[in-house]
Amino acid sequence: MNSKTKLQSKLKDYQRFIITLILLSTYLFLGGVNNVFVYPSENGEKLLYLSGTLLIVGLVFSIQYVKIKRIITENERT
Repeated sequence: MNSKTKLQSKLKDYQRFIITLILLSTYLFLGGVNNVFVYPSENGEKLLYLSGTLLIVGLVFSIQYVKIKRIITENERT
């Protein structure tokens, strides 16, 4: 397997991770909002913090995704 196909497979994996983290973060955020405002409980704030943390991790994966995509496009030009 050459370098380009490895980078492309890594790109697809990062894309899946980003989508999964965004979906999970959204579900946790909605659960946190539900536990804080609709049915108040002690664990709602923890869900909101966890949701924010997952969004930050998704942002890190997004930055890596952009870097890998830039490397692939630079390699295609040469």
